[in-house]
Amino acid sequence: MQQSRFEPLVKLKNTQSEVFLGLISSKNEYLESEAEISKRITKATQFLPIEQLGLCLQSGFASTEEGNQLSYDTQWAKIKLMNQVAKKFWP
Repeated sequence: MQQSRFEPLVKLKNTQSEVFLGLISSKNEYLESEAEISKRITKATQFLPIEQLGLCLQSGFASTEEGNQLSYDTQWAKIKLMNQVAKKFWP
């Protein structure tokens, strides 16, 4: 049986740890959908309570300087998407 990417989060249950899920790529032009990101957050809550989770970009946009092709407009669209999803889960 394949292990869920989020299964290791269960080890942090009943701790003060907070985990920020890097679910939005900062390396390509593809813009994830709100539904796609929401589904993955919901999946993560099977292993750790929403109160211990947060959302972030995978690694910021620094890699665009070194060759990853990501337009300025797409960078802002990804930030807007991240904020929209975050407001849904952490009002």
